[in-house]
Amino acid sequence: MSTDNGGQAFPRPYSKDDWLEEHNYAQDGMSLRDFLAAKAMLGLVISEGSASAANGYADLSTASYALADAMLAERSKS
Repeated sequence: MSTDNGGQAFPRPYSKDDWLEEHNYAQDGMSLRDFLAAKAMLGLVISEGSASAANGYADLSTASYALADAMLAERSKS
């Protein structure tokens, strides 16, 4: 089963008009799923404080991606 990653969060296409030519290449950026999970993780850490670390970071990661997946599912409805 493949998980919808929401596409790229911050893609940057190649442009020959960029002022900084040595960095002039396309960049995919991170996935929207990873971006949403990172934001969700920050919220969980802030709201739960040290309880997040006490329960294990694996649980925190799992909850963060579950929230990201729920946001992507809701987003696909519209």
